[in-house]
Amino acid sequence: MTGTRGKRRNMIQNIIKTNGLILITGIAFLTGLSSCSSKDKVTFENGIGFNIPKVTSLSFSDLEVILKTNHELLGLEFTLLWDDQLIEIGDPEAGESNKNMNVRYKKEKGRMRVIMFSFQGDLIQTGGSIIHLPIKAKLKTKGETVLGIESAVFAGRNGASFELPVFSSSLNLKE
Repeated sequence: MTGTRGKRRNMIQNIIKTNGLILITGIAFLTGLSSCSSKDKVTFENGIGFNIPKVTSLSFSDLEVILKTNHELLGLEFTLLWDDQLIEIGDPEAGESNKNMNVRYKKEKGRMRVIMFSFQGDLIQTGGSIIHLPIKAKLKTKGETVLGIESAVFAGRNGASFELPVFSSSLNLKE
């Protein structure tokens, strides 16, 4: 009887640990999701995310991709995700401090694969806006949607990759 109770107790402790880890991961995700709303500037200190402008159907606004890191960065690649029924996103351009960088992209329905690098081996200037994208709501759309980044890859010297936190954003659409 004692052996069964011990096994049961270990099993319950493992379930509690697993559920606690899931809860902490969920809280961290929601914190990252809410850290960049449509009126707030970026609040993270390390990672990739957005400065989201006021988005309407009247004209394009400037969506900034923000990257903050202490790593030397020679290249990056990520996939931008959005609801293409609600918003329209134009072609990406390098930010002011990275005008010498090459930005290549492939746009499909609701997703865009973006690559940034330099043929000369220059470092990407981080600490702020690295890429700008025109964004607007489609035909008097109102509501809320999520703008996300997935599959982010960051390359340092000698092709060594490293990881950074990725922040998605909630986007309020104004008519």
